[in-house]
Amino acid sequence: MAAMLNVGDEFSTWAEFSEALEAFQEAHHVELSKVTSKTVANENRQLPQNVDKFPEEHIYRAVKFGCIHHGKPRSRSTGIRGNHASFKMGCPAEIYVSSDRKKRKLVIKTLNNNHNHEVNEEVLKLSPSKRILGGDFLEEASSRTRYTMEVCVDSVESAVNAEDGGASRLELCGNLMEGGTTPTLGLLRVVKQKVRIPVYVMIRPRGGDFLYSITERQVMMADLCLAKEEGADGIVLGALTEDGRIDKDLCMELIVLARPLPVTFHRAFDMVEDPSQALEDVISLGCERLLTSGCDSTVLEGLPTLKKLTEQARGRITIVPGGGINERNLPRVLEGTGAREFHCSASSFKQSGMAYRNTAVCMGGALRPPEFGYKVASTDRVRTLNQIAESTVQWSVY
Repeated sequence: MAAMLNVGDEFSTWAEFSEALEAFQEAHHVELSKVTSKTVANENRQLPQNVDKFPEEHIYRAVKFGCIHHGKPRSRSTGIRGNHASFKMGCPAEIYVSSDRKKRKLVIKTLNNNHNHEVNEEVLKLSPSKRILGGDFLEEASSRTRYTMEVCVDSVESAVNAEDGGASRLELCGNLMEGGTTPTLGLLRVVKQKVRIPVYVMIRPRGGDFLYSITERQVMMADLCLAKEEGADGIVLGALTEDGRIDKDLCMELIVLARPLPVTFHRAFDMVEDPSQALEDVISLGCERLLTSGCDSTVLEGLPTLKKLTEQARGRITIVPGGGINERNLPRVLEGTGAREFHCSASSFKQSGMAYRNTAVCMGGALRPPEFGYKVASTDRVRTLNQIAESTVQWSVY
């Protein structure tokens, strides 16, 4: 059995996956155990463990494994994540698997092998590429990082470029010029065929505000179900009430439909009236992540609020800074927030290939984007941001 596991790997039986997991643990000198979380607690209790095939009634079962490699326990205020509140061994490494409804196989949805254990002083003196995992300390291959870079994309070209540049995860949208809307099923299907990193799908029926009508809510629910059927690895959503509060009723309906997939609450959060209360509402909904610029036009301007939100969250949810992140401000954002995930577009302008151009006509509306050119994720910019994050994020003893 191969000692490597990757996102997208498929297994016909639980026994087959268990064998692969055991080989993976032995090869990497790690120990993984089931983690009970808000996302998959019920599924964990019902997951069939001694079956030849995954029957249809177990089609949505899922389980998450977390590292228990003798990490130094953290306090509740710095726990791994909100859905790991009782699992405080100080290491973010995890494997999340779920059965695929169409393929009727167990599929690895996310895999984080970036171990972060208690490290002795001698090991800290070594470069990351020379750290060895064994006994009580850390192995960290130079090719691995302790952060997650999510790139928002609205085309197959951007998705492929982002993965080639080293992105950890994609947020797939349509119409980034409008802040991102629900992508077409065709776009999702082809992107899933072209990339192996996780693809989180935006559920937003239109641009503009986040107060939705009854019919728009129906569209969101239908889009979410279809995105799951097409293999989305996660869901990005958000909705507000007319007075600027989190629409907990609508969001909960959507989150129930999204499970067992992880859910990110998007930048609708940046339009709330009371960020502190809104954070508690998002946490109570069970979202794994919150994407925010700190309720300002860019993350740099929202940095003070981002710091407050991170302190208030106390590890109960992952705060993901996003909104205007670039090569110049990324170090300050990471250092100022302590974030281990960040969100960006890393895009550049690409000229149209059209030889004939009728400049008298514009196909867009009032926003009027350039007619003969468009933005696309840049492999070079993604790679540069990765390198900046790599040099900014410091190794620390827990």
